[in-house]
Amino acid sequence: MNILPVNEPIYLKKIDDFLGNRIDTLSFPKAPFVGIDTRYLDYIAAMFDVDITLYTQSEAKEVLKKAIWSKNKVGTIGAIKKMLQTFDPQANIITHATCPKHDGKIQRNGITTYRNYGLTHWAMYKIELTRAISISQKEELITQLKILAPARCKLINIDAQNTIIHDGRIKRNANYTYGGYING
Repeated sequence: MNILPVNEPIYLKKIDDFLGNRIDTLSFPKAPFVGIDTRYLDYIAAMFDVDITLYTQSEAKEVLKKAIWSKNKVGTIGAIKKMLQTFDPQANIITHATCPKHDGKIQRNGITTYRNYGLTHWAMYKIELTRAISISQKEELITQLKILAPARCKLINIDAQNTIIHDGRIKRNANYTYGGYING
């Protein structure tokens, strides 16, 4: 017998069916998945929308740990920082950023430059990298940021210009630009 309302998530219905209406009897240990019966892994995976059918038990537990962390932190700066570790551990996130327009109002006088963005809008942010990334890596980074960043925030720039040394190792071609990856 299912006593949950119709609009409840599928994972609660699965747990309810499995435990026979005793949802409150399911207790998780403090350390994730230590001592958890392996038959519960499928239900936990359903709870966090993760497919673990192709993984071994130990791999599935690791995937679930990451999924739980990610689900709890989505929409925070912490989630962005954690994801940026794969691209550049020393990356810098600058919030409240706006891009100046190339309309002649900003002079290149040593005080204000086109790369010295003003910090005025709360929902805009940019990322400064300490290493060069390819265009395909930039696109992957933008895709991940769209998933993990707060919903109202907008990425305006990925800046890696300080990392490019003009020694011929990085070519300006279909793989690399000279470090400024503006997200339109």
